[in-house]
Amino acid sequence: KPDFNFSYKTTEQREQKITTWLESMRAQQKRKADYKAQHKAEGPSPWALAAKNIKAECESAFTGVRFSACSESYSVGNSIRVAWELGPTEDQVKKITGKYECGYFDGMDDSYKYDRSPESVSFREQNGHSKYVFENRHYPHGLYERIIEDLKQFGDNVGEREQHARWALHRTDFPAGKNYAGIQHSKELRENGSCSMQECYEIVFA
Repeated sequence: KPDFNFSYKTTEQREQKITTWLESMRAQQKRKADYKAQHKAEGPSPWALAAKNIKAECESAFTGVRFSACSESYSVGNSIRVAWELGPTEDQVKKITGKYECGYFDGMDDSYKYDRSPESVSFREQNGHSKYVFENRHYPHGLYERIIEDLKQFGDNVGEREQHARWALHRTDFPAGKNYAGIQHSKELRENGSCSMQECYEIVFA
């Protein structure tokens, strides 16, 4: 069943409408093709170049971890999404990706603040840049649930276990070739008897 129905007084009106619509679609396709051809001749966009360099730099810095870096552009800017499994933390990766980001969004005054320092501008001009870079580390299926289950031994309730599992995963650098073996009280808690809420537990590897 069609979403819309149109009626016309004469066959000629209907045929004219169809012809006009087809011409509009062909013109749109031509504009898209011309745009792609123009930018292909000019080389990759700054955000596409940045995505390529981010992937290469991250895989060089974190041996054995595969990264993906996908760029896209839209009406209000452009962005790059970086993804990987286990390996370094998001904070560690941000030390690399941050160099390619043009600035940051300031929620206090609802505006974008550009980093215009000469060193940063020079780096971005040579290596590419994007208005936003998003980092997203993935985990194997079931790992989060396993940590929550292992935290039962410490007597925390379900909500606390879920929060501690997220904190432990967020701040843990997973060494290449190592596997999750359990979770224990953090070194700070064992040695001092106290710690911040975010650092009560640490992951053990084997």
